[in-house]
Order: sequence, then structure tokens, then C-alpha cells
Amino acid sequence: IDSELFSSFFFLFILLIVGMFLETLSIGMIIPFLDSILDPSSINNLIYEFLLSASILFKINNLIVVAAIILFLVFLLKILFLILVAWFENQLIFKINYFYNKKLFLIYLQQDFIFHISKKSSEIIRNLINEVDSFTYTFRVLFTLITEILVVIGITTLMLVVNPKATLFIFLTIIICSSIFFLFFQKLILKWGEQRQKYE
Repeated sequence: IDSELFSSFFFLFILLIVGMFLETLSIGMIIPFLDSILDPSSINNLIYEFLLSASILFKINNLIVVAAIILFLVFLLKILFLILVAWFENQLIFKINYFYNKKLFLIYLQQDFIFHISKKSSEIIRNLINEVDSFTYTFRVLFTLITEILVVIGITTLMLVVNPKATLFIFLTIIICSSIFFLFFQKLILKWGEQRQKYE
């Protein structure tokens, strides 16, 4: 991978981290917002001062309305930012596809005459189009996986801060249930895989 693609990878990773922060922030703001509606007296002093400053800025006396506006703005910012991340990710996938397509094409051009006679043109075209597309698709899956992992890390951190005991209990329950599911269905899944390969 050339330096330009590497820089794009690094920049995308920074964008994904910022996206994780906005995702965590938007989720974390829901509980204080609901608390401000159901029980205004339970609002934290720091949050109250922030809402008071925001009410002066927006020139609105009702703190619940101010909280709703701030929550809406955070979610709007998150959506717009995620659209930007998705656009940049698609551009990066296109660049990766073009880079490897061009690289493979140059490799074919450097081959001798005998190679081109022995190889079918349909096979070369297939490699240039389908195989490169399949290869670049792995990057899309990788980006999605990184995004999901970062979101899980952000939400887990938020849950640990809010309620550590409940978070640990939930994670232990998920791990135990997943282990039981895997042990129970492992042989069955392998059997289905073998049957699928047999009939294909």
C-alpha cells in the first residue's frame, strides 16, 4: 500500500474514533434527558449549570426544552458526521480497488507473449474485475468490524462508569450464553458445512 492510501487509512481510523465518541455521547445523554423530564430535582449540578448557560444562549427559559434542543443537535451532528465517514470510507474503498486493479493490470502487461497465449482472456478479465472486487470487499468488512468494535468499547466504557456491577453481570451472562450456544451447535454447524460442500 502506498503512502497516500496509508494516510487515508489513518485518517479514517481517526474519524471512526470521533464517530465512536459521538455515538457514546448521544446514548449517554438520553438518560440525563429522561431524568430531567421525570424528576427535575435529580439533575446533577454540573448538568444544571450547563443547561442554564445553554438557556441563556438560546434565550429559552424552559430547561427541558433546552435539553431537548441540545439532544437533537448532538444526534443531528452524529448523523451528519456518520454520513461524512461513510462517504470517505466509500472513497477509500474505490481508491483501494483502483490501486490493486492497476497493479494487477501492470503485472499482466509485463508478462511474455507465451503467458498471454496460454491464458484465457476471460480469466484475465475475471481476475481484474471479480477477484479484485472480492479482495477490496474484505476492507469494507474490516472497516465495519473496526466501527462496531469501537462502538462496543465506547458503550461498554459508558456502562462501566454509570453502573459497573450491572455491566459486569450483563457481560458474564452474554459470555456464558455464547459459550453454551457455541458448544451446543458446533457439531451441527460443522455437519451443515460438510453437507453444503458435498452438494456444491
